[in-house]
Amino acid sequence: MEPDAVDMLEGKDEEQIDFLQKGKTNQVEANEIAKAAKKHSMNTDVKKAIFNAVISADDCLQAFESINSLGLKKVQEREVVRVLVQCCLTEKTYNPYYSLLA
Repeated sequence: MEPDAVDMLEGKDEEQIDFLQKGKTNQVEANEIAKAAKKHSMNTDVKKAIFNAVISADDCLQAFESINSLGLKKVQEREVVRVLVQCCLTEKTYNPYYSLLA
């Protein structure tokens, strides 16, 4: 028998509850980003990682830092441009975020 959410939160302080809720939210967001990556034809691990960095970032600087921290090789760096172009093509209207990131 699985414990319900109330039983799991019983006896926890407010910080622990916030942490548990954020963990569930992050997991849901990660699943949604993975589904979006599949929908946008991000079929390699490098493309998925770049897509995740671009989509999950709060602004273009954070996305840039996330992409730089991936440690891509010269050949793999080309995938950044391909992912950005693919993202631009799927937008219905112009989004300056991608041009700032490029």
